[in-house]
Amino acid sequence: MRTISILLWTLVGLWAGIPGSAPAAEGEDWIEVRSDHFLLRTNADKEKAVALVRDLERFRAVVGLVAGLDVSNSEGKPLTIFAYSKRIDYERRMKMQGTAGFYSVQANGPVAVLSFEDGDKPWDLKGREVLFHEYTHHLLHHYSPYYYPTWYDEG
Repeated sequence: MRTISILLWTLVGLWAGIPGSAPAAEGEDWIEVRSDHFLLRTNADKEKAVALVRDLERFRAVVGLVAGLDVSNSEGKPLTIFAYSKRIDYERRMKMQGTAGFYSVQANGPVAVLSFEDGDKPWDLKGREVLFHEYTHHLLHHYSPYYYPTWYDEG
């Protein structure tokens, strides 16, 4: 019984740290852009948000074609994306300095968080690049009949 209690409190703690479980900062306006496979919430401008969702839908179709995957099944939960307009806000709120984004599978579906703003240095990661990279993993793991070992994923 104690193990179950510890597990439940751990899950509650993890849930509290999931982006979107807390409201936006006071005075912030967040918009929502939806498609069949994506739900984007952002404090960036609408044109940028719509362009990202459009590009992700195209990317999904192309990866499906190239990899020979049937990605037409839309029964799963959409990928929820939280995109901060400013890199500094992303880093502070996510407590992830030096990163540009991440992807995680949660109990309520896949979640990605990123910064729309690129870093100052040429070697800084870009949030869009991280998102597309991680979404490729998502597609391969959810729609391919094959098991991909970790060394293949990141190799």
